[in-house]
Amino acid sequence: MGLPLFEPSRERFPAPGGSAPRPGEPAVRVAPSVRVIYTCNRKRHGAPGGAGRRPPAVGRAPRDGHRKRGCTVRPTPSMEDYLETIYKLIQSKGYARVSDIASALNLQPSSVTRMVQRLDEQKYVTYERYRGLVLTERGEAIGRAMRQRHETLATFLRLLGVRDEAVVQQDVEGIEHHVSHQTLERIERFVEFARANPEWMNQLHEAMWDK
Repeated sequence: MGLPLFEPSRERFPAPGGSAPRPGEPAVRVAPSVRVIYTCNRKRHGAPGGAGRRPPAVGRAPRDGHRKRGCTVRPTPSMEDYLETIYKLIQSKGYARVSDIASALNLQPSSVTRMVQRLDEQKYVTYERYRGLVLTERGEAIGRAMRQRHETLATFLRLLGVRDEAVVQQDVEGIEHHVSHQTLERIERFVEFARANPEWMNQLHEAMWDK
């Protein structure tokens, strides 16, 4: 038996400036991905007076020596997972506690506490022991971007006919920290096209479906 007919999403995203979709532009669109840029505000690092090494390139995490000088350190994949989880918890429950994060990630609370303290040091969250935590503006932007990326990749795999949701989530976890921004944009366009063209998507499903 084939897949059920694919129903396009009814959610509409207006064109820039809040206007309606432009002529020839699909009415149904996925929200564009968010690229998070990591920079350093200082012009020079190293010896006094500004001489020394150049600042880290955009998108590259500063070395440990730069962290003490107020640079924005690029989060590790593990930190991104935490920020995504915290963002998801806050969106669904209105708050995020260490115990909630530990349960969601299947980790010990002590391990979560150490990571949350690191995130607090890097200004991604504001954490007060026994009182919970909140995302900073920068932490929320990254958490939202990671969540959106996760959902885009999961939707892509489902559209390709991956039926086991456990497999979908497992594969997304393995992909999401390694996919390039360029590839993610192509995937978003594919998802957008599929939602706007359900008949074409059904034909693809029939061709790919296990005999």
